[in-house]
Amino acid sequence: LEVWCSDRSGAATMNTRMMLAAVSVAWWGCVASTGGVSCTVSQSLGCYGDSTSARLFPNEVTGKDGTLTKETCAVYVAQMLGAENMHNIVLGVEYANQCFYIDGSVPASATKQPDTDCNMKCAGNASETCGGKYRLEAYQVSCIGPPPPPNPGPLPTEGPCDILGAAGNPCVAAHSTVRALYKAYNGPLYNVTRPSGEWKEIGLLAPGGFANISEQDEFCGSPPDCVISNVFDQSPMKNHLGQRHGLVNASQHKVTVGPQRLEVYGMWFDPGFGYHVDNTTGIATGNDPESIYAVMSGTHYNGRCCFDYGNSETNDRDDGSGTMEAIYFGNAHWHGNTGAGPTGPWVGADLESGMYYGGGNQTKVNNMSQPLQSPFVSLYLRGRTDGFMLKGGDTTTGNFTTMYDGPRPDCKIAGTCNKDGYQPMRKQGAIILATGGDNSNGAMGKFYEGVMVTGDTNDATDDAVQANIVAVGYRQLLPVTETRWRR
Repeated sequence: LEVWCSDRSGAATMNTRMMLAAVSVAWWGCVASTGGVSCTVSQSLGCYGDSTSARLFPNEVTGKDGTLTKETCAVYVAQMLGAENMHNIVLGVEYANQCFYIDGSVPASATKQPDTDCNMKCAGNASETCGGKYRLEAYQVSCIGPPPPPNPGPLPTEGPCDILGAAGNPCVAAHSTVRALYKAYNGPLYNVTRPSGEWKEIGLLAPGGFANISEQDEFCGSPPDCVISNVFDQSPMKNHLGQRHGLVNASQHKVTVGPQRLEVYGMWFDPGFGYHVDNTTGIATGNDPESIYAVMSGTHYNGRCCFDYGNSETNDRDDGSGTMEAIYFGNAHWHGNTGAGPTGPWVGADLESGMYYGGGNQTKVNNMSQPLQSPFVSLYLRGRTDGFMLKGGDTTTGNFTTMYDGPRPDCKIAGTCNKDGYQPMRKQGAIILATGGDNSNGAMGKFYEGVMVTGDTNDATDDAVQANIVAVGYRQLLPVTETRWRR
């Protein structure tokens, strides 16, 4: 995240670490920018009383501890709603480190307080105020979004699992709420369940195609009130994901795909939600090689454990270093581990007793690992018998970038290894989504598709899979608010 500020003379400063305590400027002179979105405060609306039992603004952005300013709050919201939709959004900051928003205007019932009541310094910039105790500081912003991604070309004629199978790396798990991952697949993608317990499988518009969400919308009603209770494995192994923690709102996160911008649903995870399957078939165990791909998002994440997809323990406990191997995505600094820069998010490997962005001499700090801040990101983990590789890229354009390729973490550097270390691995073969191997559920993120395959793939195969993902044409929906809710 980059933040530019100017003083009254117009002189500009830039602080790429976003911690601006040493920069003494008026708050209205700052611009925050990340992931191609930049925002600046355009109007102050005053200081208002608030209550934890009845929030003045109903929507909260969480997981940004220590980084909050008025501008970064706006950027986080603009990444979710779209910069072009921010003209009708009122934001509020409170208690130095809380970010809220509402669509429309400050409620008529709000009680205005003296501006001096909003006197707490922002956690991310001590030169500006971010509300106070039970005091919400309201304002509006002007935001500029990134240029639109190129229009998607022809849809892929095969799925990633067809490509991987032909390369000698058959899929042993294939999960998506968006599309078929084989060209001939014509089964259900996921299951939705009403509060009454009634359920329905959501299928495809055509074999090898996209989700038929009209089935879901009709079943879940208006307003929709369903959760995703299962995500079906499209591979012959039938490693279906089921409940581990909370079940996500089935209708919360809509995106579009293809040149016609067909609407489909992704999975929006706040802390407290997660899926798994412990009894699996075909998943790598011990030190056997495997490769994992996933499509997630660089706009909804945090630094808590653990937004994972991949191989995990079969008993839902921490069984020591090397007993799991999953893609991790977020900005956790486990015992000081980091990618390039302070903010992330980065693609990592959760190998149990640590989330790592590199190994060997790069166990703690891997400056090759660049932040992935696009709305849709492609992630890859190659687990070899003698090391691992991490790749990442923009799901809507371009190729994978290798973020790490080398040995597994060095326990002398990591300082947190237990039992037998990370070489050889002792993988157990369960599958997790949006949760840690030890049942941790503090992470947040978005998930669209993921596959696990036998063996370590090669770069040509990885490039072909990424090209297939780009051809899907993932795009953000451009409406307004996605209301947070949990069961």
